[in-house]
Amino acid sequence: MTDAQPVSHSVETMDSGQLAYLAAHLTSFSHHVVRASTARAYHELEHGPAVCKNAVLVTPDRQRFAVFSARHMVLPGYHLLVRKERLAALAPAMVDGEVDLDRLGALKMVTGGYTRLRHYDGPIPDFVQAHDGAAVTGVTANALLFNLLQAERIDYAFVLPMDVYFYAEAAQRQKLAVLPIKGAVHLAEAGVACSSDPVGKEVIRAVDTLLADDQHWAEFLEPMREWMPAETFAAMLSAGRPSNMDRVP
Repeated sequence: MTDAQPVSHSVETMDSGQLAYLAAHLTSFSHHVVRASTARAYHELEHGPAVCKNAVLVTPDRQRFAVFSARHMVLPGYHLLVRKERLAALAPAMVDGEVDLDRLGALKMVTGGYTRLRHYDGPIPDFVQAHDGAAVTGVTANALLFNLLQAERIDYAFVLPMDVYFYAEAAQRQKLAVLPIKGAVHLAEAGVACSSDPVGKEVIRAVDTLLADDQHWAEFLEPMREWMPAETFAAMLSAGRPSNMDRVP
């Protein structure tokens, strides 16, 4: 399953290169890529059978219904994406270089957006719940946040930094700033997840065997290079060896 949406400036989605890599190397399985909404993708992953999804953020809730690959991509966590022309209006919410969401919520005439069904961490869920439908607008797809920012309908959005490189063209990125959020998780982990049934578990065992090899790991990550700064990609390449790697046969 994939809920990644295409954009006008790319023939690929954010996960298409990795999906192609897995399908090409896990030849003992038949693969069918189904594009769906985020809600349906996670419903299918939970209820299966034989359903997998790539680049799933690892959370306790998801670990209860899905099995994850041992090796994780380590990425910067959620940040606040801001239109630069509105930085002055958001300045009262800044504390030691980070956005304090309590202060942000107290600001007048400042509006933001978030993507429904994304798993936000730290103080973000409480902030969204407190201001949803008023100062904060929920959308169904990440691309819509960037459309709203470009149309100057909102001033900020909750995003993963890599979203900026995929959904915003270079000219648009020049008009945006990415700010850390006080209390948010600085690094997030994402992996391949499959439904917790016999086939799903078999796929994860095959993924673990494949990605345990450093060369294969580098090849698997390579399609992600263009969606992030060079230093972020280098850090992700060197990470991904959690303690449970010893479960690989």
